[in-house]
Amino acid sequence: MALKHHSSGQSDDHFVVELTKHQLDLKCFIRSLMPGYGADVPDILQETNLITWQKRSEFIPGTNFKAWAFAIARNKVLQHMQKTNRRSTLLQKAELTDLLIEKSSSSTDSLELKSKALEHCLSKLSKKNREIVRARYEQGDSLAQHSSRTKRSESSLRVTLHRIRNSLRKCIENRMPQEFKP
Repeated sequence: MALKHHSSGQSDDHFVVELTKHQLDLKCFIRSLMPGYGADVPDILQETNLITWQKRSEFIPGTNFKAWAFAIARNKVLQHMQKTNRRSTLLQKAELTDLLIEKSSSSTDSLELKSKALEHCLSKLSKKNREIVRARYEQGDSLAQHSSRTKRSESSLRVTLHRIRNSLRKCIENRMPQEFKP
């Protein structure tokens, strides 16, 4: 039986602060559970936010909000994968998922720094290269889809995307403090 806290405006304000603070972590966690299905991530994140808000009275202040929200996200991913018949082996192995939760919980600082570094590095790309990255990773377009839109061959896009990823990786590594480098 879950303990309930009072539903005062102040409690809701604190809850919103916690939920907002962990949006990037939740998005990255959901993406890690759904490799190859990046286009579904925003929907799962939105559903996760909705459920966490609806269940906010079940959250016990002082406990690990991130772990609680990750458990909700994990369940939403499982539901989504079942609904779309794409249940992966990773999701069937609860121990691995729990390990991901634990690892992700301990690497928030690194994740935030990498995210800021990525934003900086993306801003350094040419407009054309940023469009390729956004089409592939934010919109979830396949190379074939992007190829037909831009009239570039898939192989040319594949090579360009490989070069862009290498460039971004090097840029991010150069911007990271020594203690967070692999």
